[in-house]
Amino acid sequence: MCAILGLFNTHFDIVRGLELMRARGNDGSDTKPLSYGSVGHTLHALVGHISQPLVREGNVLVANCEIYNWQELAQEYNLSAQNDADLLLRLLNTVGVKKTLPLLDGVFAFIYATPSQVWVARDLLGIKPVWYSAENGFCVASEKRALEVYNLNTVFELHPRHLLEYSVEKNELTRHVQSFVLPPEQEVSRADALIRVRELLQIAIRKRVANAKMGVLFSGGLDSLIIAYLLARENVPFTCYVVGMKGSKDILHAKRAAKARGLSLVSVEVSEDDIKTALTKIIPLIQDTNVVKAGVGLVTYFASKRAHEDGCKVLFSGLGADELFAGYARHTRAKKVNLDCYSDLLKLFEKNTYRDDVLSMHNTTELRFPFLDKALVQYALSLPSALKIRDGKNKQVLRDVSRALGIAEEFSEEKKRAAQYGSGFDVFIAKQSTKTKSHYLKQFYPRPNARLAALVSGGKDSIAALHLMYNQNYEITCLATLESENKDSFMFHTPNTHLVQLQACALGIPLVVATTKGEKEKELLDLKLLLEKAQKQYAIEGVITGALYSNYQRTRIEAVCEELGLKVFSPLWHVNQYDYMKSLFKQGYAITISSVAAEGFDKNWIGKILTRADVEKLKTLQQRVGVNVAGEGGEYESLVLDAPLFKTKLVLKEFKT
Repeated sequence: MCAILGLFNTHFDIVRGLELMRARGNDGSDTKPLSYGSVGHTLHALVGHISQPLVREGNVLVANCEIYNWQELAQEYNLSAQNDADLLLRLLNTVGVKKTLPLLDGVFAFIYATPSQVWVARDLLGIKPVWYSAENGFCVASEKRALEVYNLNTVFELHPRHLLEYSVEKNELTRHVQSFVLPPEQEVSRADALIRVRELLQIAIRKRVANAKMGVLFSGGLDSLIIAYLLARENVPFTCYVVGMKGSKDILHAKRAAKARGLSLVSVEVSEDDIKTALTKIIPLIQDTNVVKAGVGLVTYFASKRAHEDGCKVLFSGLGADELFAGYARHTRAKKVNLDCYSDLLKLFEKNTYRDDVLSMHNTTELRFPFLDKALVQYALSLPSALKIRDGKNKQVLRDVSRALGIAEEFSEEKKRAAQYGSGFDVFIAKQSTKTKSHYLKQFYPRPNARLAALVSGGKDSIAALHLMYNQNYEITCLATLESENKDSFMFHTPNTHLVQLQACALGIPLVVATTKGEKEKELLDLKLLLEKAQKQYAIEGVITGALYSNYQRTRIEAVCEELGLKVFSPLWHVNQYDYMKSLFKQGYAITISSVAAEGFDKNWIGKILTRADVEKLKTLQQRVGVNVAGEGGEYESLVLDAPLFKTKLVLKEFKT
């Protein structure tokens, strides 16, 4: 949409960073000097051609925004505004930052500078990006690389639920946490849910119709079909774009779906050489070698590139439908479906939106996400879980909507095809890989994806999660351990946490330790102190957890990280426990049982070095008495003696039962 840049209490040249983001806006570019720095902006105009930075009453704004209710707000507050950014500045001047944010219906990222303060904010789901650094003064930009051009080493993504306040005089940064909570489930009938979801989706699409040429990211799948059908009802012209290798499932399916509805479709068939060339561009742009991000990013890149060549300024995307309406296979196994949907939404900014924004805007094309509409998100999260998962099948609310729209069953009932698979791109990347897909992608961007702390208890799950993230090119900056005095803690693994120091030495990774009395809920304050310590010492950007199925553990860690502005990675979430346990032995793990607490286990298990045969015994116990094969229910606790990244092996000389 646009690029924003602000440099405060520093002498960096603002033109340098702005030039790097030139593709984000070809309709204008300007800078504004301040007494304590400067701000800059590039314009991608869709609502009035009003140049930024904007100045009113001595305050300055640069914004990357699409505020859908700006005219209503202008009328309500009696403000004369020329477009949404102008309204935003006038509203900030009138009611202040904290009162303005809840009023906005739309997506945004902005820098609001007064004579003494600078405020930085973004929408709650993080659809529009912001990065910042307090290493040398205070620097803010739409893209990470625009700050790294100034040789800043500690650049952070602004957490969407955080608001930054910078004191110019004190050169101090204060964070304010914004609320985004899971609403309670409402009693809603299937028929009423269908009507309301369809209505809210139609409104969401209507809001996002631009006075410019538009397109739809189209695979012929449920989400993009619904968008295309509802967009057609607005009687506006648009073109559908499907991307894939020749003969890929997405291209074949999209052609059938478009023909059935009479949709205008452009098929972007990509060659192997096209992919290789594109990877050299997109990986450095997103600064991430995550395999899923690369595969999906290729789709976004090629679609937006072709759309831009066709004169499109806006592309509709179905992002958010799976997160809102339980579209992933793991949702059918979830104990609390809406809790998983909510957790997925919290992570969208790390997994999806930055990648999509950077790649589409590199091609000067704006993505719009009707499924992430403010009103629709709140309503969908409050729907009864039984309406989302029905008879073991996912996404049932949207399938009901599709049938009501007249979408044929062959399309409405088809299982999800992730973009990286349907396009054929994931298979291509796998074929190029002599080791792993992550290793192959690392050649395009050798730096780590992010700096992470691994919450480690000494047990197998936390160590396995650490290894998974390391193998995906993340930097494990430190280990973090909370030693609990409460042996019966529901939250934390307690046996032998003092041995984590030995594991840290074996890994060659520094360890941050804190203690807790293990009092329920109060121990979360101790976890917060532990992670704050890791933030200060190692400038971590996120946390790795070994959670498999425990909502109690995962949601509490996520809540603490939300407060601290940290990203959360739970790579083992909802894995098949039996397959997971077998995989540990294939990788060379040496694991001993440190305690047992369930029927079917006796003292002979304690101190036992597990073997593959023991995994079969655990599976038998699962079938006989219902234990969790991986001990996720607290049936047993484990201690890792050796793992792939261990430089030395721990030796168990003696133990007490």
